[in-house]
Amino acid sequence: MQVIVAGYGFTVDVHKNTVALEHRARDDEVEKVIKALRAVYGIELQVNVYRSGRYRVVAIPVYVFEKYSDIKEQVIRVLCRKYERTKDERKRQEIIKALRRLTPTKGAIAAEHLSQVLCPNQTQAT
Repeated sequence: MQVIVAGYGFTVDVHKNTVALEHRARDDEVEKVIKALRAVYGIELQVNVYRSGRYRVVAIPVYVFEKYSDIKEQVIRVLCRKYERTKDERKRQEIIKALRRLTPTKGAIAAEHLSQVLCPNQTQAT
């Protein structure tokens, strides 16, 4: 499940307390990806690059992409799909935490029923 950012596919990676968008690229492609991102979203866009096996990973942390509504909408859709597919309860709780961070809530009741509003296809056992 990927999100398209500046013409490149980024994978939504849910970690323990955060979310990141990651794109695996070869060494010569990394600079092209970063230039494309900065051309579309501005020079202040912060990305992290690290090595993973033969590839380098271009990662965009959640605090950077939560400012951009077009990216945020795609990430929310992907997280809902991940929530529906996941059977592990711990992973589901991590996904709900990420959804709460990315969506505006107006009170405790709205935060409580966030998964039903964002993922209407999901049925919850009570």
